Amino acid sequence: MRRVSVRNTLGETLTLDVLDYSMGGMALVSRKPFDQGEVLQLDTMMTLDGERRQMDIKAEIRYVRCQSEEYTLGIAFI
Repeated sequence: MRRVSVRNTLGETLTLDVLDYSMGGMALVSRKPFDQGEVLQLDTMMTLDGERRQMDIKAEIRYVRCQSEEYTLGIAFI
């Protein structure tokens, strides 16, 4: 599973699972709720072979869906 390290608007760093990604955004999974419209700073992404890749991308949360005790986030790169 790919993972991405993000910073939220409070400056907290969190590691989230990546469900899917494209040129325009990502679908992420979190145990912590987020707000639609919040901007995240994506710092690093772990590849399938365990390598960490630096990122410097901002993304806006476009949707949040609660599923059991997890949240699926749809983010768009800005």
